Amino acid sequence: MDLTHRERSEDGIPVLELIGDVDLATLPSLYERVNRFVLEVDQPCAVIDLTDLVAMQAVALGVFLEARLQLRSASSELELVCDNANVWSLFTRSGLDATFAHHRTVEEACGGAARTPGRAVTELES
Repeated sequence: MDLTHRERSEDGIPVLELIGDVDLATLPSLYERVNRFVLEVDQPCAVIDLTDLVAMQAVALGVFLEARLQLRSASSELELVCDNANVWSLFTRSGLDATFAHHRTVEEACGGAARTPGRAVTELES
């Protein structure tokens, strides 16, 4: 499966939805799309929605780390939405679950639920 995306705004907050698979073949596309998204953010936070990812390889974690660093240097925060335990387990196994604020839905992420990086708002492991 390929990697596609959709962009939208939720209450003025930019949201990038990723759809499909992230592997070595789609990594360049992921990097390009996320980097472009981050450069366009002019809000105090941005959301990347991983809900529609079917699978993701660990190599993609660096893309999200870089996006977070870029946004923080611009005084913005990155919120991740992920209700897929298989995808989120990559963050957990690497220890990055303590770095990213994550939510089960875009509405939670955009609604101001715990804007503290590294604080898990939902219980994906249950």
